[in-house]
Amino acid sequence: MSDEAGRFTAEHTVMDKNVEIREQAHLLEQRDKIISDLTKKVKESEQEISQLKNMVNQLRQYFSVAEEAEAEEEDEEEHKQLSFELH
Repeated sequence: MSDEAGRFTAEHTVMDKNVEIREQAHLLEQRDKIISDLTKKVKESEQEISQLKNMVNQLRQYFSVAEEAEAEEEDEEEHKQLSFELH
């Protein structure tokens, strides 16, 4: 009788451990999916950052050109005023 009780206890322990192993495996799968999703989001964010940096550089170039043109116009206007005053 004690052999049957010992065998029952051993079988029950093995079943419990199998359940724990399946639960741990499931948790690992969930963790891997979360890591994969986050990795994709990081890559997407890096691409967006790169695009935004390009846009910032384009805007800097645009405003730099606009500022240069404005400075040239101011210089020409000043030159005209000086020229007019001299005549």
